[in-house]
Amino acid sequence: MMKGNFQISYSLDQMIVDAAKEVIGKDIDFIQLDGKIIASTDPNRIGSFHEAAFQVQEKGSVGGSWKSRIQRYRKRH
Repeated sequence: MMKGNFQISYSLDQMIVDAAKEVIGKDIDFIQLDGKIIASTDPNRIGSFHEAAFQVQEKGSVGGSWKSRIQRYRKRH
């Protein structure tokens, strides 16, 4: 897992998520190590906190209710 902190510009963040969505057809978020969403194909998510991403960064895995949410999501998609 990457532990170093790096920064790229917001415009590059947004270009990356937009390009990824074109390829895979799913919404994409670009998330900082502190869990803050800094770019997204859903503009309403920018600036919000992504709990599961934060847990992965802190603990190396997702636990609790997030684990079951992810499993349900995977079954639907």
